[in-house]
Amino acid sequence: MEILVTLAMVVLGLGLLWAVKMLGSTVAGRMRARGASRSQARRHFVKAAQLLAKSRSPGNPGAVGRKIAREAVAEADAAILLDPKDAAMHIVKSLALQQLGRPAAAVRSLSTALTKPASRSLSPSEKAEALAKRASLFLEQDKGRRGLDLAIADLEESLSLKADNVDVQCMLASCYEKSGQKEKAVAAYQKSLDLDSDFSEAKKGL
Repeated sequence: MEILVTLAMVVLGLGLLWAVKMLGSTVAGRMRARGASRSQARRHFVKAAQLLAKSRSPGNPGAVGRKIAREAVAEADAAILLDPKDAAMHIVKSLALQQLGRPAAAVRSLSTALTKPASRSLSPSEKAEALAKRASLFLEQDKGRRGLDLAIADLEESLSLKADNVDVQCMLASCYEKSGQKEKAVAAYQKSLDLDSDFSEAKKGL
């Protein structure tokens, strides 16, 4: 009887060791696969960024630039497929879509970047810049009151994350002015000048 109990304990111990080993192998395999996917996604991202820069070059006007921008979107989509939680992939796609004159689609991509889980990959400074970019797209997409209200909300949040951006501060002042909020506009223009006393747009706004 004692021999049977001992044998059972040995078998159980070996079973546990096997299970731990298999679990470790599975986790390691998944981590390697995830690392490979992210590495490949980064390659697509770099290619998309290079194509985007090329599409904006003065040497690639009109249809040629748009064709290159579409290639940038395709590379960004390939990166997103491999690593959808990285906000950078969505941001480069948004910039390429804007280059193609598609502000609504560009806003959707930026909104994905600014929403969890992708937004977790952004530093406060990066998130502030993305919010400011989306604000400019809102203004491009809708020149009415709704566009202004959406832009103001993003610019205010952007400045709450990075208060020393004089361009964003002046942009917010301009939005306040256009929406009829003159007191806020004056205060925002003044903050712009506090950050840069020679900022011509803020002087002109005041």
